[in-house]
This record gives sequence, C-alpha cells and structure tokens, in this order.
Amino acid sequence: LALFTDGVVEAFNKHEEEFSEERLIEILKREKSRPLKEVIVTIYRELKNFCGDCPFGDDITLLLMKKN
Repeated sequence: LALFTDGVVEAFNKHEEEFSEERLIEILKREKSRPLKEVIVTIYRELKNFCGDCPFGDDITLLLMKKN
C-alpha cells in the first residue's frame, strides 16, 4: 500500500515536467522486493534527482506498508 501527498507526484523539474504517478508506480514495481525503508530512500533520491535544483512546491509525504 502506498499513500502519498500530491507533492510527490506533482513535483516539477526545470523543464516543467511532473514527477508523475506513473513514474512513482514504476519505481514501486521495480523495488517491490526490497525493504520498505530502502524503497522510500530510493524514491526520495529519484525525486531529488528528477527535480534537480528546483525546490519542492508542496510537501512530500509518503507512507508505504507491506503485508507479510
């Protein structure tokens, strides 16, 4: 389960492109076998890399849960 604020998927880069739900879903699919703490770190790193020097325009909140 992934819960997130719109600030995650609506973060923009210098080309005014959004990070997007599709990009977030692809990361979640790719990283699904890793521990959740590592997945969150990966998502944050990719979000920062995507945005570059552009500041976040909104909060970025992400909560992940996995059923064992």
